Amino acid sequence: MNFVIAPCFFLIHARLLPPQDSLWLAVLPLLASAYGFCRTDAKTADNFFLGFPSYWNIVVFYLYVLQAPLWINAFLIIALSILVFAPIKFIYPSRSPRFRAQTNVLGALWGGVVLYMIYRLPQSDRALAFASLFFPAYYTALSLWLEYRRLMTQSSPRG
Repeated sequence: MNFVIAPCFFLIHARLLPPQDSLWLAVLPLLASAYGFCRTDAKTADNFFLGFPSYWNIVVFYLYVLQAPLWINAFLIIALSILVFAPIKFIYPSRSPRFRAQTNVLGALWGGVVLYMIYRLPQSDRALAFASLFFPAYYTALSLWLEYRRLMTQSSPRG
């Protein structure tokens, strides 16, 4: 509920999507996540998420706090919904075989900043919100880097 359904309702209630497309755009994460949650390989044996994890609560929080143009919000919802189906491995922070300590320390610091931003709502500090995007950017970059290295190892003559 907290990862997908509540954020989808919030997308509509907070008017974060173009009005003429808000309903179907808000349903996209629901459908993509329904697929993701029913996959037996959604969490891989080597402790990664396969496809974009259902972090819709985080995505919608940032859409609300940053108040980006509605078309950017729509594009992001579509892109991330598609990434649920992509066979890309994303870090499972508490089970990651590599970089677990720094990921969890950065994640805890980020969580503290996010809690502070939530406490301050409805006031939002855009500079702090943009600065707090460091952790999601780190998480995404590290996930993509580890995935790239895995693919290169598999395709090398030795691997």
